[in-house]
Amino acid sequence: MTLMSAMLTCSVRAAILNQRGELVTELDERKLYQLVGRRIRNIRLQRIPKLTQATLASLLRVERTSITNIEKGTQRPPLALLYRVSVELGVSLADVLPSTEEVQVSRLSGDLQSKMPIPPKTASVISRLSINRPRSLQRSR
Repeated sequence: MTLMSAMLTCSVRAAILNQRGELVTELDERKLYQLVGRRIRNIRLQRIPKLTQATLASLLRVERTSITNIEKGTQRPPLALLYRVSVELGVSLADVLPSTEEVQVSRLSGDLQSKMPIPPKTASVISRLSINRPRSLQRSR
């Protein structure tokens, strides 16, 4: 398995890079979509009258099961759909999206030491993958 395929199959976290390409923050994507779904559900249920999943789905022209899955965090809604959700719920997009701090896994310093250590087995796999990486995938400095 190459480093690229490992990154594609294990894409649970997303890295945020600064302008120089240095890792600044790592986000837990699964938590991001769970929080988005939870916020959509809470806003939908706080409306008076309450909005059912079926009604919201109809307004958005999607299946009710899509709303169910989005609210559970198992379906990743596209940005355009999130805009439509916020319009139909009468809230700003900021009310639907969690803050970076809520989905942050770790913040790395210049020496790349994170608050959350990488388990030894995972570190050894990453090390082996990066050593065996073809030259075409290696960064030039």
